[in-house]
Amino acid sequence: MAFGLASVFYYISETSGDMDFNNSFKFIFKNQDVILTFLLSLFQSQNSEVIFQIALVFFSLGLLRLSESIGLLFDISWALYSSIATGVIYISLTIYLLYNSFTLVTFIFFTLSILMTSYLVFSGIKNHQSKFCKPN
Repeated sequence: MAFGLASVFYYISETSGDMDFNNSFKFIFKNQDVILTFLLSLFQSQNSEVIFQIALVFFSLGLLRLSESIGLLFDISWALYSSIATGVIYISLTIYLLYNSFTLVTFIFFTLSILMTSYLVFSGIKNHQSKFCKPN
């Protein structure tokens, strides 16, 4: 999803000059995407350079999530810690969005983020205990 959003914002930055975020995307997203809604609430009218920078943020987020998933597949510890950190960031963003306006999709995303981050934390604790707390 992040790579798709990065390509959309890159396309917009190449084809348009100035854009009013809050009016341009409301009919498409209708507060359904958590990260995009948060980004749109921060900016009013932006030029193509800012839109390109947002595309770079989404591309970086996609690369981070891709590297985390590959790292989790091969059971690498930095990927677990990075996934937990980004999960906590997503949870804090969804709490902020739920505080401003409650939507069902945001609440579902919030619930899934808590479940996934909790699973990663407990699996990290389990891995830590199995590596360092071996029975005698």
